[in-house]
This record gives sequence, C-alpha cells and structure tokens, in this order.
Amino acid sequence: ILLAAARRFPLRMLRWHYRSKYPELIAFSNQEFYGGDLILFPNPGKETPGDGINFRAVSDGMYASSLNHKEASDVVTAVRKHAADSPTRTLLVVTMNQPQRELIDTLIQNAEKDDPVLAAFRARHEGTLEPFGVKNLENVQGDERDVIYVSVTYGPGPTGTVAQNFGTVNTTGGERRLN
Repeated sequence: ILLAAARRFPLRMLRWHYRSKYPELIAFSNQEFYGGDLILFPNPGKETPGDGINFRAVSDGMYASSLNHKEASDVVTAVRKHAADSPTRTLLVVTMNQPQRELIDTLIQNAEKDDPVLAAFRARHEGTLEPFGVKNLENVQGDERDVIYVSVTYGPGPTGTVAQNFGTVNTTGGERRLN
C-alpha cells in the first residue's frame, strides 16, 4: 500500500518522533531513513535497570523448519520473569516469522494454565492500549510497549551452519520491515 501510495502522492518525511522514551532506539532509523533530520524529544531520564537494547544469546538454540524451540522456551521463561518482576510494565513479544510466533504464543498459553502470575499479567493488560501479546514481524507496526522481546529465531541449523536466508527481510523492501 505504501509503495502504491508513494507513486501517487508527494513524499513527506516526519519531522518529529515523539513516541519513544529513548532516543537511542530511533537513532538508527533517524540516520538511515531520515538523514539525521528527525527531531527527537529528550530522554525523560526514568531508566529502569535493563532498559535500552539488550542482547541475550540462546545457548544450544537450533533453527530448523522455520522454528527455534530452545529460543522459544527461553522467551517464555523471560516473559514469566517479566510478569513476576514487573507486572505494571507492558510487554510485547515479536518474532521474525509466523511459525515462531505461533510456537511462542502456544507455549505462553500453556504456561498460563499453571502460572497464575502470568495469567494475571495478561489479564491486567488486556483491553488496554498496550495489551500483552505475541506478533510476527509483518504484524507489528506502530506498536509500543515498555519492554519488547524480539525472538530473532534464526541461528545454527542441525549441521551447525547459519543459513543466510532471513525470510522476508531478504526480499526487496525487506529493510523497511526492520524500521
């Protein structure tokens, strides 16, 4: 839709970015897509330990048939910890493909049956502007939460090599999906 509309309407760039509490999270897009011209509002200075961008490697993760079961399990563990430790902070899980989204969502639903804290966390945020959920990359547009976990999904396959095919990100226009 955006590409079709771009042919018909003049291009206008955003001038301000007001949604992010942390300018460093939009810095890459500002430089690469806006040429550094995007005006960012100052950081409110309300950092919580762990805020910003953090990478957590998954030991023994294996990518096969569009899934990474070990990573999915680790994400569910992190979601449960978040629900217990930070129940007031909103959370979204984003995956790189639909099969991984379905796997994580199923694992979380199963975990809720035995974890009243996790069930209460979902209920607390249900019906709000920022509900807890699991979305794949194609369906996460404009979503904002206090915390977002990204399940990269890709990793070494059964032979130990990492394939250089990253789904729709490798296709023409795929870089737009990461913006």
